[in-house]
Amino acid sequence: MMRFEGAFHQSDFEKYKRCPRSFWYSRVLEKEPSLRKIPMVNGTALHKCLELIHKDNLFDAEERKLEYLFRDCWDEAEFDLERDTAFIKWKDREKQLEKLVAKAVVMLTNYCSKDINRNCKVLEAEADFKGKVGRYDIEGRIDQIREYEGKIILVDFKTGITKAPQPRQMRLNYQFGMYAIGMEQTFGYYPDQTGYYRLMDHFPYEKVTWLGKLSYDQHPAWQKWLGTQEMMTVEGYEGMKTAAKIAASKNPDKIKPFVSKKADRSDIAFTQGQERGPGMYTVNFNPNRAKNMEKDVIRMAAAIRRNEFYRNDLSCQSCLYVDDCDEDLDEEIAADKLEAVTGF
Repeated sequence: MMRFEGAFHQSDFEKYKRCPRSFWYSRVLEKEPSLRKIPMVNGTALHKCLELIHKDNLFDAEERKLEYLFRDCWDEAEFDLERDTAFIKWKDREKQLEKLVAKAVVMLTNYCSKDINRNCKVLEAEADFKGKVGRYDIEGRIDQIREYEGKIILVDFKTGITKAPQPRQMRLNYQFGMYAIGMEQTFGYYPDQTGYYRLMDHFPYEKVTWLGKLSYDQHPAWQKWLGTQEMMTVEGYEGMKTAAKIAASKNPDKIKPFVSKKADRSDIAFTQGQERGPGMYTVNFNPNRAKNMEKDVIRMAAAIRRNEFYRNDLSCQSCLYVDDCDEDLDEEIAADKLEAVTGF
């Protein structure tokens, strides 16, 4: 009977919460996923770009240099077969990759322009840590530890499309808790703050986007940032629409008519080319909170050691092991041949 005997990575607990069965396939059986999703490889490439921008002080680099940087990091992420042998499922590799390159250059350019990035001091980048939670070993890698305006911030970069996190969700995030515990045990200090950095905030809106389409229940950092933005009013929108119609009537073969629609009652909108948010979202860190979270982490670690690998159907859409799971479900006796063991 196979059991998980290794050290726990900080991401293991998030994986286990999403679906214990998926955790079993990836971490116990060490099955290779049938494919790699493009956003996963894109994230790896962008993480490497950010590390090199800070390391080599590329904040004033021209767009062409940032393009070459991303292409090099992409090739390293896609073709590093020593780390990952699963294939990427492309529809049209050349076209899809060019879109990713163009998008990455814009995001990296805007990232480089921000004071919080240009003038921070990076203490650690892609930093490995080791530690213990109870009697269980933990290890992992922290994206970045930076110092800015006198505060030490533990940063986790997010490269995909995500909603702005809520402060309580960030304070209760097990991954941040394990990062901080490992950080203290490895480097000797706790962070003053933990934070997500959403790189997609620096990819501009491609069309007029009314604020009513977005959630008003946003992180305070987003609300503060919104107050600094020059937003389009209904009057400005109507004026732009009229001007576009006049221009299109004069040059019907060259100018497309204005097609954006005001589909809600919000009175302000983001304009085309406007960024989507501040990038950084932080909360203050309390060491007591991380220490108390250890108890829940220990419970999960104990459940993993007991081989409690039930299925969570709410996570199937994003799972890389759906085929394996389906195959097991169709067998007379599931492949793990385990009985659930509850209690301590």
